[in-house]
Amino acid sequence: MHDAVLETVFNDPFCSFEGRFVPASGDAIDAVRLIKRDGEQQETVLGQNIITSDIEIRVRVMEVAAPAKGDQFEVDGVAYRINASPTRDALRKVWICDCCEAS
Repeated sequence: MHDAVLETVFNDPFCSFEGRFVPASGDAIDAVRLIKRDGEQQETVLGQNIITSDIEIRVRVMEVAAPAKGDQFEVDGVAYRINASPTRDALRKVWICDCCEAS
């Protein structure tokens, strides 16, 4: 069931985008489906409210096997660089990548 939900969400044009994955070394992967959450999200850390400026990009493991710090995603002509080692969701089917806009 989880696979069907992932398939639906990652192919919903209101939830996801088509993008490109560009590793620091190796060949780019065109036409990967991404979920992008913009920065400036309010979160609570150690009882304090903070505003994060990083952009979170989620990509399915089946599309990108091993994203790494320094790799990039391109969405609508804008490049986003991965800031830290990506993590996986609880079921290990989706990479969660903290990114910033590449300059």
